[in-house]
Amino acid sequence: MDMAAATVNFQTIVQAAGCGWASDVVSCLVNAGSGYISSAVWNVPCRDGCTWAPVIDGVYLNNTTMDLANEGKIKPHTQVIAGFNQDDGAMFVPCYPSCETSMADSRLKNYFKNRFGSRVVDSLQEVFPPPHTAVPNWLSVYFSSAQACETDFSYACTATWFASAVDNMGSSAYVYKFAQPDRDGMVLHGDEIPYAFGTGRWTDAEHEKVKNMS
Repeated sequence: MDMAAATVNFQTIVQAAGCGWASDVVSCLVNAGSGYISSAVWNVPCRDGCTWAPVIDGVYLNNTTMDLANEGKIKPHTQVIAGFNQDDGAMFVPCYPSCETSMADSRLKNYFKNRFGSRVVDSLQEVFPPPHTAVPNWLSVYFSSAQACETDFSYACTATWFASAVDNMGSSAYVYKFAQPDRDGMVLHGDEIPYAFGTGRWTDAEHEKVKNMS
């Protein structure tokens, strides 16, 4: 996130927390209480944690991680692992979760148009056609297409590009795809975390997978 975007987010939170009037905004926020702050954060338009994203401030961070890797400016001789979940993008399709079962062709086209622009709608329809049968089968095939597109754009491609950039620097890089479904048959953003830290409730069959990951 650049400084301009971070400043807009900060000012939005300041106003929502009732501190816009304060001469000492920081003191006002500190004294506002956690409830006010947590409520104020919801006023910031956000995709995937952008409220707290690292800020390119020119002091501690000079560029995005991807650009730094492409420029060969990340720590050399360091092993890197990057990855994504099978359905990482599902939660970030704008109509989620209400349209998981009901998305129609027209709404899929609107998603492509609003997210990426009208010029590429036809191309995206070719690259991400609705499957004959969605997985899981209760999912709308059109939502399945939308979330596959979002997963690739926001997570899978980024992980692959970053790993490639690190590999080009001569360091070891690994990419994972987490595909262990939850009880609903999806593999959503963050579903891998309990496996990595061993904090979930597991069936006997899942214990071995948890052991291997953690």
